[in-house]
Amino acid sequence: MHALLGISRLMRQRGQGETLDTGSFWLLKTLAASGPLRVTDLAACANLDASTVSRHVAQLDSAGLIERTPDPVDGRAQRVKLSAPGAQKIEAALRSRRALL
Repeated sequence: MHALLGISRLMRQRGQGETLDTGSFWLLKTLAASGPLRVTDLAACANLDASTVSRHVAQLDSAGLIERTPDPVDGRAQRVKLSAPGAQKIEAALRSRRALL
C-alpha cells in the first residue's frame, strides 16, 4: 500500500518542464483515448461537474491544445478534440510519467 501511495504521489507531480496541471492532463488524456466529445460527455467521463470541465476546456482552447467543432448530430452543440499541439503535449506528459515509473 505504501508503494502504491508513493507512485500515486509521483504521478500527480509535474515532470521537469511539464506545464499541464493535473485536471488538464486528465481531460486531454480522456480526449486522446475517446476522440471528439461534447463537454457534457467529457465531464461524465471525467466524473466532474460540467461547469468545471467547461472552465478547463476554455483554458485548453485558448492555449491551442484543443479544437472545437460542430456536433454533427446537434448543430447547436460543439465537440472538443485534441489539436496537433495538444496531442504532442499529452504524449510528452505521458512519456514523462512513464519515465517516472
